Amino acid sequence: MPPRRSHAKSRRGCINCKSRHIKCDEGGPPCERCKLRGTPCEYTSIGPVPKISSPSEAQKGSALDAVSSRVTQVRLPADRRLLELQLMHRWSTGTYKSCVTPQVNDGELWQQKVPALAVQYDFLLNGLLALSAYDCARAAIEAESEQYVNSAVEYHALALGSFRSYVPRIDSESHEAAFACSLILMILAIASAQFASTPGVGISHDMVQNAIVHFEMLRGCVPILDINVDLLLSNPQIQKLVPWEDLPRTMVDGPTRTAFGHLRDFNDKKIVAARDKPGEYNIGQIAHWEICKKAISMLTECFEKCVDDLSRGYALGWLNVAGEDYIKALKDEDNAALLVLMFWGVLVDKLGHQVWWAEKFGSLLVSEISNRVLTVNDDKETQDMIAWARGNVSSGHQEQT
Repeated sequence: MPPRRSHAKSRRGCINCKSRHIKCDEGGPPCERCKLRGTPCEYTSIGPVPKISSPSEAQKGSALDAVSSRVTQVRLPADRRLLELQLMHRWSTGTYKSCVTPQVNDGELWQQKVPALAVQYDFLLNGLLALSAYDCARAAIEAESEQYVNSAVEYHALALGSFRSYVPRIDSESHEAAFACSLILMILAIASAQFASTPGVGISHDMVQNAIVHFEMLRGCVPILDINVDLLLSNPQIQKLVPWEDLPRTMVDGPTRTAFGHLRDFNDKKIVAARDKPGEYNIGQIAHWEICKKAISMLTECFEKCVDDLSRGYALGWLNVAGEDYIKALKDEDNAALLVLMFWGVLVDKLGHQVWWAEKFGSLLVSEISNRVLTVNDDKETQDMIAWARGNVSSGHQEQT
């Protein structure tokens, strides 16, 4: 008996042809066989076959660049169970890469261990599904993107709710899952801003508010870190991180130094204004001046240290270092505090060239704050600061006045 001739199997044929075990031309619906039989022709919800890059293509650029630049289009599954299977697959084949820290080389941790922990802890599972849903939203056809975003918002809310209720019960066993969830929630606070303009979804268009949410996610890590510092420091991935104080400093360019000079001068005007207005206003102005002065100093250091792919991720922690008093100044709509945040947006925009979830955040922040501040301050120094900020973010995402 002659050997059976090998052939390329396809898993993309219609349901009728599969059930009859006959080859489908995959040209439908309807395919040619269903057309001849006059039967309904249906396909499963599997998306297009992803393009396999050649070895030479895979070697170009960093892994993070690859995540941002090559996106395989996805299609929305028919029900929730299939959706969650798709999101888990998306996580393990692509989304996890956007959580990897380059200098730590922790890809295996995010691809394998985090999903294994997610099976045990709902808060981590929901956070993982939320980030994968946002990732799918940017790769979906326009008609289905909104549904992915709605799913992401739903999973994000579930992750927040279950995580907040679990925080008091975190112990050495759940410590790693809780820490991973904190980092994912921090990323989600930034990622959600990419889809604020999506119609029909409940995402805030206020970029300053989104930044404050990001800060609150960072603050959520504090009780987790306090549980067992020794346990955290013994983590192999944490040990690979270069301590902030050991990062080398690089002098910023002339235009950036000039912009920071204008920023310090803008903040110092509070002291002059406070001299003429006694009482609570005076006290508040001086407090805001001190808070912003400290924030500007720390942000200057960020600009000097967060200069490449290995160090830009540290910039995300600046808000946490700036502290709750600075966040209060933002909530009070102090213009100097807003301009400091605008400068931070320039730094985050540079990170957006590495990971998709930060792609638009910085430029949207710069756009919103610059327009807000210009309505009350239009002096030359303020205009120069805003021109510098707008000129240093992705031009496609900012709105000019």
